[in-house]
Amino acid sequence: MDNSPTALFDSYEQDFQQILQSIRDKLDGEAKDQGGEQKKAALRRVEMELDEADEMVSQMEIEIQGIPQSLKATYQARIRSAKADLTRYKKLSKDMHTQLSRADLLSSRGGGGGVTSDEPYGTSDRMRLLAGNSLLEDGSRRLQESHRIALETEEQGTDILRSLRVQREQIENARDTLGTAETSIGRATGTLKQMIRRYVSLSRLCVPADVVLIAGMYQQRVVTAAIILVLVLLIAIILWEKLPSLFSRTNTPCTRFISSANTLLARGRHATYAASTRLLDMASAFRAYNNLLLRRPLATQCITSAVLFGAGDVLAQQAVEKKGSKHDLVRTARLAFYGGALFGLPITRWFQFLGRLQFASPAKAVVYRVCPIAYSFDPRLTLKCSASQTFLDQSLAAPIAVGWFFAWMPILEAGADFIYLLASVITGIRTYTVAQLGSVRSLSSAQLCLGPPTIPLRLCWCCQFILEAAQRFLGPSSTTVSFTGAQQAEFFKHTSGRWLYNEEEQNASRYVRFDVDEIQRVACAAVGAQRCVQFKKLVEGSYNKIFDLNFDNGAEAIARIPCPLAGPPFITTASEVATLEFVRDVLDIRAPRVYAWSARASANPVGAEYIIMEKIQGVESRRRWTHLAKGPEVFPLLYGVFDIETRFERAPFSQMGSLYFKDDVSPELQDRPLFCADDLPDEDPPDDDPDDDPELLGKLNAAKEKYRIGPIADRQWWRAGRAELPGNHGPWPDMHSFLLAAVNLERAWLHRHASRNVFPRGRRFPSYDISAHLRILDMCAKAIPHIAYPPTLCFPTLWHPNINHSNLLIAPTGPAEIGGLVDWQSSIIAPYCMQAGFPEAFIYTGGLIDIPEGRVTPKLPSHVSTLSPEEQEVYRVHLKLAMRQKAYEQKIVEENIGRSIIFLLPFGAQLGSLPVQVIRSWSDGVVPLRQSLVDLRKEWESVVSENVQCPISFTDEELRAHEQEVQQCLKYEGSIMSLTEDLGCENDGWVADEEYSRAAKMLKERKENWDDEANGGPFPYEDGSNSFFLS
Repeated sequence: MDNSPTALFDSYEQDFQQILQSIRDKLDGEAKDQGGEQKKAALRRVEMELDEADEMVSQMEIEIQGIPQSLKATYQARIRSAKADLTRYKKLSKDMHTQLSRADLLSSRGGGGGVTSDEPYGTSDRMRLLAGNSLLEDGSRRLQESHRIALETEEQGTDILRSLRVQREQIENARDTLGTAETSIGRATGTLKQMIRRYVSLSRLCVPADVVLIAGMYQQRVVTAAIILVLVLLIAIILWEKLPSLFSRTNTPCTRFISSANTLLARGRHATYAASTRLLDMASAFRAYNNLLLRRPLATQCITSAVLFGAGDVLAQQAVEKKGSKHDLVRTARLAFYGGALFGLPITRWFQFLGRLQFASPAKAVVYRVCPIAYSFDPRLTLKCSASQTFLDQSLAAPIAVGWFFAWMPILEAGADFIYLLASVITGIRTYTVAQLGSVRSLSSAQLCLGPPTIPLRLCWCCQFILEAAQRFLGPSSTTVSFTGAQQAEFFKHTSGRWLYNEEEQNASRYVRFDVDEIQRVACAAVGAQRCVQFKKLVEGSYNKIFDLNFDNGAEAIARIPCPLAGPPFITTASEVATLEFVRDVLDIRAPRVYAWSARASANPVGAEYIIMEKIQGVESRRRWTHLAKGPEVFPLLYGVFDIETRFERAPFSQMGSLYFKDDVSPELQDRPLFCADDLPDEDPPDDDPDDDPELLGKLNAAKEKYRIGPIADRQWWRAGRAELPGNHGPWPDMHSFLLAAVNLERAWLHRHASRNVFPRGRRFPSYDISAHLRILDMCAKAIPHIAYPPTLCFPTLWHPNINHSNLLIAPTGPAEIGGLVDWQSSIIAPYCMQAGFPEAFIYTGGLIDIPEGRVTPKLPSHVSTLSPEEQEVYRVHLKLAMRQKAYEQKIVEENIGRSIIFLLPFGAQLGSLPVQVIRSWSDGVVPLRQSLVDLRKEWESVVSENVQCPISFTDEELRAHEQEVQQCLKYEGSIMSLTEDLGCENDGWVADEEYSRAAKMLKERKENWDDEANGGPFPYEDGSNSFFLS
């Protein structure tokens, strides 16, 4: 059979012409001469054949890539001609559909008297209903396509919402600036105290009585509002000018600030005093405000409070939080509302209450209500009045007001910490009371005439309280997202589902404790951020917990913490990090960049091994796999994976094991070379040699001193006490040593643990005693040294452990470009013939379409034409997936001869799974391993290079017994699979939380009705039964 690209192209073109001829016959015959339902059925068959013809054109486009350049132009012209024919017949089919739909529509409108379709007059209602049903089916198909588009749109919307949520959290949790400013707040407090002392000295000046009388004519509240505004402006100027320099990490800006502080404070004092005197020139404006207070006291006071609260929030966001153009107007409006609704009303009522107090004489009433001007009559009376007002205001009003404010804020502003609020209440009451009393005690009776100007003194004393309260509401000064103990406990344990059996052991094997705050700090330092604004569990499996982190600088990262099931923590983590860096920097494979990592829990503050890595943008390919259109959309994914797998072959490693940094392996392994010197490309390659890449050579030479090969990181080699058996974990020089190490490891484990039944849990039925088991291992060990594959297929090769849809991240829309390949944990360097298998992502497992051998295109079964349109659509989707597997196979055959040979090797498929079969032969049963030895015995002459007697021997009776056990195992596996599907659980009994109650109830019923003999073995899902992860 001719397998050249031109011959394959011709065969596809011949199939295309046959399909086209069939379409032509139907359009010119059945679809044209017949009418009604027969015509619709013919058009549906034409539509199916058009899809098949489209697939043929896609295959022709694949084959043309392997055609020599001199012939490619001719074949491209043939493809264009085929596409033109296909387009023409698609248009013709569409036109006939339109005509038929129009005829049906006019017929239904005519109601029996105006028939215009090709059906005879008087069509029955049944026929019309069938025609309408066909229209509905066409509409359903269009709706399904619209639904697919809507799902893709929903994915994009989800990404947008996630981004918006991150931005919102960055705004709402902007606590880093206040945390940094905590030191400067203390300095500002001392500065304000100095201003108070100097202002008191200034206020000792004598003031004429007429000025006092004029000032007393205006309510203290009017003057208070004006002076608050002036003071806020002064504080804003100081903070705006000096806080940025304080935030610097060096001491030079702080020194400049201290040296210029006296000058700024002097200006502030003069400005404050000047503002106080200029208030007398604003009498007309204050008079209007005062009249408004008298006419509408409640509304005016509430509006004033709202403005002051809003202005305070503006100051906090701009001067302290430095938000600039990202000012949160909603928060400002919210706080303004709190000031007007929660604070303005009770303060107004309190002042009105004071105003209604009755005194013994009118003179005392006037004195108590107009304290600032009482000095003109009796200075001693003024002092007594001020002290009385202070006592009433601070003993009754202040505690109630502050308590009222802090009682409502935790409810209105979710997330406020009660402990912090309580501390703010105590500090606020203490500071404000001392300030009020202190301002009165510090003034003589001659100075109390300046009652309104003493208000800035009180405000200065309250600045510490105000700033502290703002800090409390914004949250504690921290670089991390805070969680309660219960919330942190959810991070440590498995929370995404439950197990129907062995649940306690399953949870314990996935529990890992770590310091949540410390890993956020490590990640912040790694990405150059000041604060982590989001920390959430993204996904968790059996081997790792994956956390999603977002930061205040817009960066994103992934934190990966291995579970106990992942294997030895140091080996698992160190090997994964080295592998990620090698494939990214040396092989140019799109893998996540590592920002920070630690392979020793005892040597880091997190308390666990971790990897902080780049978050690859994109979606898992499984979310788009069945929805991808033909050709241009799916080819970037197929060819991208092929390119990645081809790059694996470029590194000529010297041994088999796993990859590590040089410092992470023993001194003895550090002395071994990373690569085989003979297999490295030439330093000065010929210009016409396409296989030698100078850039790759430079990277390989740089890697020689950075990396080394160490123990294998495959978790199966370390589980269930195998880590305690040294000498069998690598690295190894060749394939035979690698395979024999697996046998020796299992032998040693059996001698140490099996006889004592140290690990009795979960042996898969049927099981054997140690002697029978060791006999199988001995035969395997004797046969391994004689397996003789070509050296070009056995060289050590690094490979990704599982290229599936979950690990392939692609663009969310458009062509399926690969954004990255993730999850490199447990990557190993092993023989090329055992590594270069078919990627799991492209294996068709639907079962509806047969995959033919060789270069034969999959086709729809013959009975598909008799199915309903919905069922036909299902088959067409399966055909599309089957053809993608075939397309990838052809890509390998055409462009990688060595790899295509692997698929033809005798015993090649069984050899790849042989180490795992050996290492799991005690827990999973010896039947799979024995079956591999039976297959090797059949292929022995093709596997060995010389005439060697096969060391694998089974009697006829043993082979018959083995065949019976194989059938029993298949029966047992089928019963387990059926039970698993009914329960809706995974193979280890895992179910989602919402399905647990239903599944547990069904499990109990199925267990009561389980028949061991009928199902091939004992009930599999009960405590103590076999589990892949625990055994």
